[in-house]
Amino acid sequence: MILRKERESFESEVNQTLPIGSDKVRVQQFLNSKRMTFIDTGPISQEGDTFSTIEAISKDEIAIPLGACWPSAQFRFDSHGKLLGYIDRSSCKWIF
Repeated sequence: MILRKERESFESEVNQTLPIGSDKVRVQQFLNSKRMTFIDTGPISQEGDTFSTIEAISKDEIAIPLGACWPSAQFRFDSHGKLLGYIDRSSCKWIF
């Protein structure tokens, strides 16, 4: 429940703040404002298509029963550095 609310909040903010076509600088500024660490993969060529991604993970953990999670996301860009879309997910550590 807690994680779902955080995910929905993150998705809403991304969709409002980072429309498709946003440049990398705008995405990086957004990630900095959300206290997320990120890395730019640089250009990747795959089947004649060139793109890049920014992989990001939050510095702030979300406490959940039996563990903790850190929101993370992958942003994909075209060869001109314009946002194509993103995938959000979480990395979790369980206490067992």
